[in-house]
Amino acid sequence: MLARISDEVLGDKKTADTRNIFYLLGKWIYLIDAIDDYDKDFKKGEYNVFIKAYNADSASSLIKDRGDEIAFTFNWIFSEINASLERVKFYFNADLVKNILVRGLPTATKDIVQRKLKNVR
Repeated sequence: MLARISDEVLGDKKTADTRNIFYLLGKWIYLIDAIDDYDKDFKKGEYNVFIKAYNADSASSLIKDRGDEIAFTFNWIFSEINASLERVKFYFNADLVKNILVRGLPTATKDIVQRKLKNVR
């Protein structure tokens, strides 16, 4: 959805790389929200991609048991965003956008994962 929105907003300045950045940003939002909501979703029996894939009894267990796989997925997202950013021509705010995507997303991911690890049952 974000990829389609980016195409509309960017108009004639859209590229395959801008589309990819927004696609990956949407993927990151989906996955980080699934980790953040894991315990609530597990308790209520609601759908969560990580529950469907791993069915751990808590977010902390999920991260302890499958953290390397989850980290690999997030690191792939960050790597692909970085690669696409290198090919995008910015007309303004390049430093701000790059700071948010290159530093902000990994930092937010780490913060959420660390918070979930502290919620040990």
